[in-house]
Amino acid sequence: MEPFISAIFGVWTQVFVRHASLVQQDQIQYLNIDQNITVLCNHPQHPAAVVLGTTSHLLIYDIAENKTIMSKEIENGVGAVVIGSFDDSDQMNVIVGGNCFLQCFNMEGNERYWNVMSDQVSALALIDFDGDGHNHLLAGTDDGNLRLFRNGRMTTEMKETDAVTFLIALTDHCFGYALANGTVGVYHKRNRLWRVKSKNQIVALASYDVDNDGHPELICGWSHGRFDARHWQTGEVVFKEKLDAQHSIVALLVEDWLQMGHAQLIVCSQLGQVWSYLPSDLELTSLERIKDEHATQAEEEAIRRLIVRKQNLLAELEHIRHHAENSTVAEIADDRVQLTVKHDQEHVLLELEGGGLIRAVIIFAEGLFPNGESHALHQDPPTSSARIPLPVQRNLAVDLHVNVLLDSHGNNELLKVIEVVHPLPTFSRCKSVPWPSTENPSALHFRVRIRLQERIQRIGFWIAQNFIVSPELLASESSIELAFEVLPCRTPLRMNFLNEGSFLIESDRLDPVSELVQHLANFFNVQHLASDIEISDHHLKELTELMEGVGGHQAVRQRLTVDMADQVNEVRNLFYESENARLMNDMAEMRRSYAAIQSGNQKLIDLQTIRDSNYSELMDRLKQINLHVQNSSSCRVGKYQTDVIQASRQAIRAEDFEQLIKITLYGVDQ
Repeated sequence: MEPFISAIFGVWTQVFVRHASLVQQDQIQYLNIDQNITVLCNHPQHPAAVVLGTTSHLLIYDIAENKTIMSKEIENGVGAVVIGSFDDSDQMNVIVGGNCFLQCFNMEGNERYWNVMSDQVSALALIDFDGDGHNHLLAGTDDGNLRLFRNGRMTTEMKETDAVTFLIALTDHCFGYALANGTVGVYHKRNRLWRVKSKNQIVALASYDVDNDGHPELICGWSHGRFDARHWQTGEVVFKEKLDAQHSIVALLVEDWLQMGHAQLIVCSQLGQVWSYLPSDLELTSLERIKDEHATQAEEEAIRRLIVRKQNLLAELEHIRHHAENSTVAEIADDRVQLTVKHDQEHVLLELEGGGLIRAVIIFAEGLFPNGESHALHQDPPTSSARIPLPVQRNLAVDLHVNVLLDSHGNNELLKVIEVVHPLPTFSRCKSVPWPSTENPSALHFRVRIRLQERIQRIGFWIAQNFIVSPELLASESSIELAFEVLPCRTPLRMNFLNEGSFLIESDRLDPVSELVQHLANFFNVQHLASDIEISDHHLKELTELMEGVGGHQAVRQRLTVDMADQVNEVRNLFYESENARLMNDMAEMRRSYAAIQSGNQKLIDLQTIRDSNYSELMDRLKQINLHVQNSSSCRVGKYQTDVIQASRQAIRAEDFEQLIKITLYGVDQ
């Protein structure tokens, strides 16, 4: 079978195809798709087939035979796709990720797996995560979560700082990833080995052994036309190349395109140009050049750093001499700076006190600040304390690396830098508020009851480690009652722990409750945990209307599709009439037909606008339903969580939304 190269082209409605034969290498074929292409990958067992995902369909197409191998409607749209075998099955499967869901099909198009996600699925990969000889499914989402699934159950979760855009399997249970903010890095199982961040965006990732050491490097394609190879353990660049200015990279592939018996690294540009690289070429030419450049650059960088350090030391020495000549001995600021994390009405605050007059504060924290990983505050005039709002938008445990610039006492020129590391607890967004004074406080929208066989002292230890609360609230040996507001939206949250293991959580939203349950189970190593969810009548009505509205939107969509087909036939007939009038030299009839065609075309545009609006509303409703299933299932752990997901899928497929609500609230009868 003659190999092909395919890549998404232009406005995401075309696939360009290049042939490997010498006769056809300069020819480009285009595969036109009548829908917007969202994802594209090659078939690992069928070199002439491509796997396409669009806004409404999954398509496997044989380019050589010009036929469709599989076509499947995906109502939620396809955001990511991967094909291969995983878990204990050796069968080839297609895994699709989309609007808060994962779905797996066999090659006959039959569904064999479905799961819910916390956000739009943006990247998928199959990797041997734990060395058991089987690939497992790794999924990345727009909210920065990386989740590993084994046999349909999520077993590992890692949080990143931005939307995950690419995932690629490497070696020794490692995988590479890329984020929307220009970050690229490598994980070894749960541990991140390295990461780098650039102002440019990653547009493609691949895994290829450029130096023949048996371990593939991470190949990164960048938005400015450069691609480079980075060592999987350190992130060091071992090869780099830049395309011409008019070329932009759309794909990096690793295939034996030239039929040489071993794979080549293939770079595809938006204009249809293809470059292939061999390991021997990279190692003997470009790689040696890069190594020489790195050696020279390393020496020059070391010399530059030493010169800068020398200049800084000389400047500091001169500053001290000048100060000694013009003043008495200065009293250096005390380095005892107290850091505390508190709350005001809308923010999490970092307070600094002591140590002298604070001139400036610089905070470094991963995934905390929206425009980077650091934040600077300048105090003008300098004060003895500082209050810094922290934009905590999600539950995340992170270390705050704080650099405090202090004035010396009696001297405004000499500054002292104090470095302090302060941990930010996981649920720092939860602001402690007084428990409602009434005997029976008004119920919130959701009440989740679970039984956790843990002593109240251990529960108190978990709370003290992950929340910002007063120790007096945890002093009771019989029960713990805590009330919070989840910032910045000030969502109410209440927790009631009893010593016999009963645990009640109340909130107006289900997602913070599900995060608490999952964190509790992980902290106490609970493998299986059931729960019951009570919901207010008002929210139950809203949930019922949300689910019942799906059927209405689907009916409108089908009716609009029929109306558009009828309108297309009418315009086609008018076109034939206008051609007949032109041949008969009947100008009046031809003008009438053209006017009718214009009117019919405008009707088509109006119908398409309505159809797009209806589709957008349908996608929003389906996303809300998937999120409800995700949050309600996450209020359970282990087999109880899996049972709810599987039963919810059956109810959604049968469009039995009444049963779906019962399953998500009360679980599945065992």
